[in-house]
Amino acid sequence: MTGLNGRVFRCVVATAVSVALVLSCGCAGHHWNSVGWFPVHMPEGSAEAQEVKHVAPASGVYKIKFATNAAAGPDDVRTYGGTRRVLHQGDLVGFGRDETGQVYAIAGDETFPLPERKHARRTPNYLVWSYHVNNLAGQQLGDALDGIGQVILVAAVVVGVVALIGVGLWLEARYPDTCE
Repeated sequence: MTGLNGRVFRCVVATAVSVALVLSCGCAGHHWNSVGWFPVHMPEGSAEAQEVKHVAPASGVYKIKFATNAAAGPDDVRTYGGTRRVLHQGDLVGFGRDETGQVYAIAGDETFPLPERKHARRTPNYLVWSYHVNNLAGQQLGDALDGIGQVILVAAVVVGVVALIGVGLWLEARYPDTCE
């Protein structure tokens, strides 16, 4: 397909694909609050185990984040993968260190060693439990509806592109002299 019809057709397809990509991106963010900073490295001359616990101030999703320095701003704090937990107000959150210096996390009734970070580009020097409050039942419903909406959007884009191709082929067959 060449000529004016071909250019219009390519422009319409490019616009439809661009709009679909923009609409399918999940841009909703959460405000994360912090509970209890913990230094990863033991202080000089301290050989004893250390444990710090805090009471979870609210029910919600908690995960461990880390910073490379004590003066880290919000843009300098990164998520420590594999640590997401759903906790309730009043549960304990914190960190500890055993006799060997191994750091572990405390989340409610669970105590677990921090998972090994793959492809780590930054060294965690400070850990913190971060959380955001949400309506867990509402979030599950919202997640389900979001997934359904994304499937419908992708299906609509595919149907639209196929329809545009079909219209372009029909125009080319019906008016062969105008497509050159």
